[in-house]
Amino acid sequence: MRQALKFLGSISLAAALVGMLACGGGGGGGGDQVTTPDAQDPGPGTDTVQPPDAADVPGGGETVEDVGPGEETCTPDCTGKECGDDGCGGSCGTCEDGFVCQDGQCVGCTPDCTGKECGDDGCGGSCGTCDDPAKPICNAQGICEACTPNCDGKECGDDGCGGSCGDCTDPNKPVCSKEGICIEKCTLPETWGGVGVITKLETPADAAEVGQICPDYSGDGKGDNGLRQVASYANPEIQKAIAQGDMGILFEFEGVTDFVNTPAFDLNGLVGEPESEGSTNFLIEKKAYDPDTCEPLIAFENAELASGTFHAGPSIFILDLAALGVDEVPLVLKVGDAQLSGDVIAGGPDGVTVQNGILAGVVTKQLIDEALAIAEEQCNVQEERPAFCSYLGMAKGLLPMLFDLDQDGDGKKDAMSVCFKYELGPAKVTGYKPEE
Repeated sequence: MRQALKFLGSISLAAALVGMLACGGGGGGGGDQVTTPDAQDPGPGTDTVQPPDAADVPGGGETVEDVGPGEETCTPDCTGKECGDDGCGGSCGTCEDGFVCQDGQCVGCTPDCTGKECGDDGCGGSCGTCDDPAKPICNAQGICEACTPNCDGKECGDDGCGGSCGDCTDPNKPVCSKEGICIEKCTLPETWGGVGVITKLETPADAAEVGQICPDYSGDGKGDNGLRQVASYANPEIQKAIAQGDMGILFEFEGVTDFVNTPAFDLNGLVGEPESEGSTNFLIEKKAYDPDTCEPLIAFENAELASGTFHAGPSIFILDLAALGVDEVPLVLKVGDAQLSGDVIAGGPDGVTVQNGILAGVVTKQLIDEALAIAEEQCNVQEERPAFCSYLGMAKGLLPMLFDLDQDGDGKKDAMSVCFKYELGPAKVTGYKPEE
């Protein structure tokens, strides 16, 4: 299970911690450096959090140093762009109302809800929600429709409306297959649908852009992203990890043959590595699947494709901080209200290309505190302290800076929104990584 957790660990807290804590340093204890970009104007609406000195954070042991001569820096690049990210977490500008930023250009966008009562308005807004219990489903055409339970040919599993078609009570056939049949044991997939691999991933820093493209978790009518404050540190590190092949995150569009309009499919998250340097053929981890059911541990059921744009979620996924380039960090967190979307440019058995992708969710303070407490306990009881123990105190000091949501209404921030822009390049799964 841990390897599958890497999938969203790589995404959701990479921006919060990679650039500030470890910079990919999973090796030793104190002494890793946090490389910061040159001091510069990060752009309108962009806030940044300066990593505190280790001495100011209880238990911190890292050294924070400025970029010196000969060390790698990040150079902003807005050539040919009038909006969006400058490549270093800053902004190349924002778009006026009625326009959205696409590929660095402000493009006019007119919401269109003609004939629709729910779903996307084409500009990131909504045409409404399906609040009638008798018609809770928003179909691909934006119409609220009833949900009819369907257990034809099934003896277990979901009935398609949140109910059950039965349980597997026979001890000789305890596993419910995806087809709804009770079986003795499951088998891992040997073929896969169209797959895309993340080729670009960054958390938006500009407040106006966040407000336009990220989900609204606070209820103020604007998108949220608690990670935007650390974008200038995290984005270069994330992109470096992708370029070096250290972040092989893939999405499988299971069963999809029509990449323009498919009303319902499962979007699966997988982790793997290319067969060879530069190859688009990937070998994936067997641990990305539940050993009992052989189903993907990361799956967004009932995703939909309409007019070339897909939406998945909201759902819940799990992440592990071990994926942040720091080995053996046993922090497991749940990300709630997880949502994915993107424009499919091309799709087929040889791969899927996606642009304008958004991945977002919420991590609560309670779950982070619980995970940190477990890690702290490990540091106290083990004879040989794991490497992460040296900067656990710094993590505890930094994370509260990123909480931006008050979910219980008591006036205190108790959760962190996360929002990323991403792109997928075509990839193909050819098998599983050999077990070590």
